[in-house]
Amino acid sequence: MLYIESALGNVFAVDGATGVTKWVYRQTRGAVTRRGVAVGRGYVYTHGGGSWIIALDHKTGAVAWERQVTGYGNMEKVAVGNTVVIGRTYDPATGQVGTVESTAVNAMAPTHLRVPVGTTVTFTNPADNSNVRGATQFFEGLFDVRLHPGESFRYTFGRRGEYFFNDPFAARPTGKVEASTEARPGSAARPGSPAGRTAAPRSGPRGSGWGSPARTGSRPVTPRGSRAR
Repeated sequence: MLYIESALGNVFAVDGATGVTKWVYRQTRGAVTRRGVAVGRGYVYTHGGGSWIIALDHKTGAVAWERQVTGYGNMEKVAVGNTVVIGRTYDPATGQVGTVESTAVNAMAPTHLRVPVGTTVTFTNPADNSNVRGATQFFEGLFDVRLHPGESFRYTFGRRGEYFFNDPFAARPTGKVEASTEARPGSAARPGSPAGRTAAPRSGPRGSGWGSPARTGSRPVTPRGSRAR
């Protein structure tokens, strides 16, 4: 499928084999300088006047969500996909991620992330944070990581449930990942096969198959309850 953006901001999905137009999105947010669309996780992303980001369903062209970002140049601060930004505040009404480091209660962006079972979630400490932040998953104790600015950690949630975590740098920021059996287009990954360098998975208190950790960056990760070799 080819996704083409016009000078007026309209988006066309065209079958590359037949040339048939499958759907058309008519821009409603006004014309701005165009640089093409982005495609990923089941969505086609475009933008409109007033710093609006628009996510379209890649199959139908229907608007999945829209977010307005305050100030030009901050569009990368909007939460997209299965990522938790540590040490940044989050506004669930707009989906905006804060632009400065924070230790507030809502300094997990997002504070509540719903994903299908088998999804790999990325926990990231932004490069412009000043401190070593992290994510400690409590109750089940699935992971306990420290991330220097610019580092990320990935974990595949292989079982249905609610998984709470907080930041070891500051106890107040707390978040939750809710893994359910309800599928969502473009977001699922195979359990036990996260991208990046993989560490030995922790079996969890109820047996094997709970999930799998991986990490990007120069430092190895030791899942909670195991010893580094």
